Amino acid sequence: MAFSGIGDLAATSSAGRAGRPERAQSAARRPNQTEQKTVVAHRRDLARKDNKVTCLWHSRSFQTIPPWILLFFWAGLGSAVPQVLRTQKGHPTIVSHGDPLPIFLQPRALLQARWVGGRMVGIEENDSHDPQLYTVTTDGPPERIRFVIPDSGHIRINDVAAGPDGALALGGSAYAADGKFGTFIAWIAPDRRSQTVTRTWPYVPWRITLAADGSIWTAGWVKDPPSRDVKMQFNVIKRFDQTGRVLTTSAPRARAAPEEGRGDAVGGFSFLRASSDRVGWLTNGMEYIEFSLDGREIDRFEDTALMEHRRHASLSLALSSDNQVMIGVVVNRRDWTIWALDRERRAWIRHDVTGPGEPTWGHLLGFDGPFLVADVIDSKMRRTRGLQQIVQRYKVPGAP
Repeated sequence: MAFSGIGDLAATSSAGRAGRPERAQSAARRPNQTEQKTVVAHRRDLARKDNKVTCLWHSRSFQTIPPWILLFFWAGLGSAVPQVLRTQKGHPTIVSHGDPLPIFLQPRALLQARWVGGRMVGIEENDSHDPQLYTVTTDGPPERIRFVIPDSGHIRINDVAAGPDGALALGGSAYAADGKFGTFIAWIAPDRRSQTVTRTWPYVPWRITLAADGSIWTAGWVKDPPSRDVKMQFNVIKRFDQTGRVLTTSAPRARAAPEEGRGDAVGGFSFLRASSDRVGWLTNGMEYIEFSLDGREIDRFEDTALMEHRRHASLSLALSSDNQVMIGVVVNRRDWTIWALDRERRAWIRHDVTGPGEPTWGHLLGFDGPFLVADVIDSKMRRTRGLQQIVQRYKVPGAP
């Protein structure tokens, strides 16, 4: 609705003060200096009377609105825009690099994907008799691997990882045909000719990664065997060799998300990643802990600035071979920011994301050399090409 001309506003303002109607001035006549001052003062005061606000949207009539209604209206406008991560000027920017990668998969196949050693690895058809793993590069068709445990009736894979040499590791749970329940880790050789499945029950491997030395790292918990539901020990880190033999077991102190309860820092959004000389664990309480390849804790980082985004966000983690650490934070599937670890300042630095087109949000998959890789929902490309998600490289500030 358009506002009235300044002449009509001046006439209405005068009528409101004197309590009698006054004919509007001609729009052709320029108001004198006194009338202009009257209009400015009137706009500033908003003619507040009897605890009501006068709204001058019509030139010859008043519309009074109680202040509580205006407050409700303004609050409604604010809630339509996420308030947690609003774009602000002055933040470093992570910019897309090149065209989207020629990788086209169903959106559900990207939910547990990660990028390691020039390839993306993930899960399809999970929660089934024979889930399917896949690996895909930019120069060939996807490789699909059926994962089968003899005499199992139902398999659920919690997490999957790839090593730089192409080996795969996964952890999950399975029901036998007779209804018996168990948990496991599995290692699949780079040439896919052999696989080793090791029963781990009552230990539940929730997160998994392959370290640079070939060892299998897991983060999980120990359950009460009779109940299968009660967690007896939290935040258990176990290392295995490729045959399934346990190398080390530890339960480091870790900050858990308040909603997880009882100190469980593994469940929900937590991540285990590996670089060339260490393993990094981001707990669900936004504490990042690093371990040497022999299992010793070497450092930990936490920042209260990230905690405020934890409860209403979707998170992802990327760790490069040279130990750059990035956390992706998505709020309401709309606001996407990336937080980089500044080791010298021991703080997480927010970065805004630009390109390609109109990136709405995305999840970090890992690093491809100096570039960050993410699967992205791009509203512009979705309209023009009909794609649900794309895989895109991003240039990290300071990278060559």
